[in-house]
Amino acid sequence: MDRFLAGGAPELPTPAALHEAFLWAEKRTVGKTGTVSLFGNVYEVDPALVSQRVELVFDPFRLDHIEIRYEGRAMGEATAHVIGRHSHPRVAAAPEPPIEPTGIEYLRIVERRHAARTARQIAYSDLEGGEVADLDVPTDGPGPCDIDTDTLTDDTKEAMSIECL
Repeated sequence: MDRFLAGGAPELPTPAALHEAFLWAEKRTVGKTGTVSLFGNVYEVDPALVSQRVELVFDPFRLDHIEIRYEGRAMGEATAHVIGRHSHPRVAAAPEPPIEPTGIEYLRIVERRHAARTARQIAYSDLEGGEVADLDVPTDGPGPCDIDTDTLTDDTKEAMSIECL
């Protein structure tokens, strides 16, 4: 214990070093077009790395930023060419937070309003005089007797059953 405390307080890692410690890496060979494939995504890399075996260092939650390393040296960041997947296939998606109820039950409100509107039947006996009221037909426009009957067939005249025809 004395030997542990003799060195002073332990040095805590910086956030950048901590982030680097949790990055994942995969090895891939750069194709002759200067691209590499990683989990269905295609990335462009430096053309000087064609046919070389490189290491792709990435955050499994963000596959849109990939760092390229060749023989332990950083060679820049890969440019996303085709992105089909945004996270590693083995990374579980973060669970969505549960939706808190608002206390407003819209469907129940609509059902109650509909039930109240359809609960009462139409009372035909309450109409004027117990009968269906006559509709006022305007007489100032052309009426059925103003039709040129010469253009109508006998079947049409019969179907219309207009007295003036």
